[in-house]
Amino acid sequence: MKIVILVVIILGLFTVVSMATRKSGKLNEKTNSAIAATATCVRYFIHGVLAFLGFSFAMFIAHNFFNW
Repeated sequence: MKIVILVVIILGLFTVVSMATRKSGKLNEKTNSAIAATATCVRYFIHGVLAFLGFSFAMFIAHNFFNW
């Protein structure tokens, strides 16, 4: 669990830093599109991990609540 949280934090920081660099205009067009695509993939990954953690937590609560 600690590793998943650490990965989410690192990828979140990567997304924030890459988008800040991209918006500052210091990158050329090809690099800019590559950073945008990578940041989009990272965002989807983070959302997937958070959805999985939410589902796991809901199943944990349901298991304890209904005594399955």
